[in-house]
Amino acid sequence: MKASAWSGHDHAADLLLAPSPRALACLAHEGLAERAALVGDVVVDMCLAVRDLVTRGASALAPPQGLDPAQPYLVGALQRAVKVASPVAAR
Repeated sequence: MKASAWSGHDHAADLLLAPSPRALACLAHEGLAERAALVGDVVVDMCLAVRDLVTRGASALAPPQGLDPAQPYLVGALQRAVKVASPVAAR
């Protein structure tokens, strides 16, 4: 099994969220199984959850616990190029 192109990032992370059993196996092959969890596609899951809230009439979403929206914060998502580099892969 080929090591991921982002293995340096993977080794720096405290928690690794794998979207598929294959991704989880790749992380295990790299010796990272103890910090990895199979979670599915968290982006799709969040989109569906927000969609459901909005269709029920929610006008605002509460910030995550411990986050003060009055203070500056940063939200980021890193995607592997293989997942988003082509229109076919990005679907």
